[in-house]
Amino acid sequence: MPALSSEGGDIILRAGYANVDFREDSNPVRVDNAIEIGDLSVDSQRTPLLTIAAMFNQQWGVEFLIPFSPLELKADGKGGLIEGLPMGTADVYPLVIAFQYYPFETRWVKPYFGLGANYTFINNEKINGNTASKLGIERVESLDADNSFGWVWQLGVDIPITRNLMINLSTMYLELNLDATGAFYANDIRSDISAKMHVKNQPNITVLGISYRF
Repeated sequence: MPALSSEGGDIILRAGYANVDFREDSNPVRVDNAIEIGDLSVDSQRTPLLTIAAMFNQQWGVEFLIPFSPLELKADGKGGLIEGLPMGTADVYPLVIAFQYYPFETRWVKPYFGLGANYTFINNEKINGNTASKLGIERVESLDADNSFGWVWQLGVDIPITRNLMINLSTMYLELNLDATGAFYANDIRSDISAKMHVKNQPNITVLGISYRF
């Protein structure tokens, strides 16, 4: 098997297919900061991922995840008046930086650990039209979700095929804090709506893919 030893200045491109398994902890959705209509849950999904890692030396490096397409976050009602209803969608763009440590390497494997942070952009927020009608909402005036900052940790391993081409297995824990507010009209009366959700991947954005070292 080929040796994997990296040197300072090496660039590692990792491409794979990820299973994004959301584990949410939602505060109740509130209308006019008083009436609680239920909680929210988020659907899991699969997406391609691309990361770029730069090596400082054989044991230390830094990796960047820059999404080339958004994750479409789909929120459903959980409990209360909104149980089982599709509530809406938003496009999520997580930007991740993680400092990585490669404790050892053999001819068979090169494991690594990463710790860093993510800043997530959220846009294109929409409320499901059919659900809005069922709740008596005549018109949505505004809907906005705040961008989010959170921690990231990861665990991965590269398995060599050639000196530069490797199979990559990795898993990542990533936090999102999703705070959304909006305003709508029902029976010609304007009301405010707010939702707070702490979304965690516990652990998992799980990736199977390939790594190539330049």
